[in-house]
Amino acid sequence: MLRQLQDDVTIITGNHTLPKGTICLITPLITHRNPELYPNPKSFNPDNFNADNVASRHKYSFIAFSGGPRSCIGMKYSLVLMTLLISYVLRNFSVHTDMKLSDIKLKLETTMDYNLDSQADMGFKKSVAMVSDLIFNRATKVWLYPEIIYNLYIKLFDYEKYYTNVQNLPKHIIEKKKNEFAQKFKNKFNTDTDVKESEKKCFKGLVETLMDSNEAGLGLSDEDIKSHVITIVAGGFETTSLTVSYCLLLLAIYPDIQDRVYDEIYSILGDSDEPITIEQTTSLVYLKQVIHETLRLFPIAPVMLRQLQDDVTIITGNHTLPKGTICCITPLITHRNPELYPNPKSFNPDNFNADNVASRHKYSLIAFSGGPRSCIGMKFSLVFMTLLISDVLRNFSVHTDMKLSDIKLKIGMSLHNTVGFPITIQSRKQ
Repeated sequence: MLRQLQDDVTIITGNHTLPKGTICLITPLITHRNPELYPNPKSFNPDNFNADNVASRHKYSFIAFSGGPRSCIGMKYSLVLMTLLISYVLRNFSVHTDMKLSDIKLKLETTMDYNLDSQADMGFKKSVAMVSDLIFNRATKVWLYPEIIYNLYIKLFDYEKYYTNVQNLPKHIIEKKKNEFAQKFKNKFNTDTDVKESEKKCFKGLVETLMDSNEAGLGLSDEDIKSHVITIVAGGFETTSLTVSYCLLLLAIYPDIQDRVYDEIYSILGDSDEPITIEQTTSLVYLKQVIHETLRLFPIAPVMLRQLQDDVTIITGNHTLPKGTICCITPLITHRNPELYPNPKSFNPDNFNADNVASRHKYSLIAFSGGPRSCIGMKFSLVFMTLLISDVLRNFSVHTDMKLSDIKLKIGMSLHNTVGFPITIQSRKQ
């Protein structure tokens, strides 16, 4: 994990002082295997986390979800879901293997089906964070809009390297996958037998899927594929967990809406303990309305920048924006337009019933952007959030003392709630 220091920090061992602004690399894998914290650290021993042992260690001796103000916002939900999933499996099945612990070989992967094991790859994460800050900084400072001034600005402060790093890793991944793809294509024609059915159905990473689309005639350039790779990696850091947190907080604030969502889930799943299927999520119509209304009120990307590919005439006022103009698009403002959404600051999932959706322009909701540069992960994100929220609500009710007006927003590349998400949960099966 990478964190930027907000103040000077003195390291006790060695008495070294790290200056404010330093980017620190934090490695849970090393911390968690420190023998001073965990005796026999490479062995599997759940008693490491009994009450006495936990109390005897520093609170940041376990940082699987990071820690402090930037800890993972989805930690509690993740732990609840894993507890539910593993308990369900073990109450119905026993599990067996011929492997030993020493047989496990670690590999850091992304959606790209690519091994992230080099320092250059770690630089990509740091660069994404820096570029995100630079983009938002430019969007909010008019004097940085002219290309010549901004180019001088990033060169003067040595920010150019971050833009270069963001481009390098996707280029490397694409080149590597193109070589693998070409070799696979060559092997197919160098053999007399067809590809095995199991090989046809094997997992494909994003890059390979996009290359397959090219074979089908979609015609994506390397630049298009690179843009999608950057979108998935950079955009997947916290967007889903933030939206789910906002959604559960809203349901806790409005228990009548929560009850209606639960009734819908119960009507489909009943008292069954069976996991919900992708097919069943299509029947969760009202829950999807709730998710869309959450995205309307709290779009995770509150500001987007787009460069015009042609002259564009704005109907109101008959203004023409010339080709090449950088436009600032603000979902947060669009989504709170009273001409599109009556009482736009209230939480009303019926804004997204079929009739209301049909009566509005298709770009009245742009939480995932829209058009050719819309978010490539939109469908996956919506399905994942539907599965996650439905699984939480079928087992727990959520509660809070907050009101909608208590939510305080901080606008950056992501839309954060500065007061957090103070939610309590209660089992429905007590």
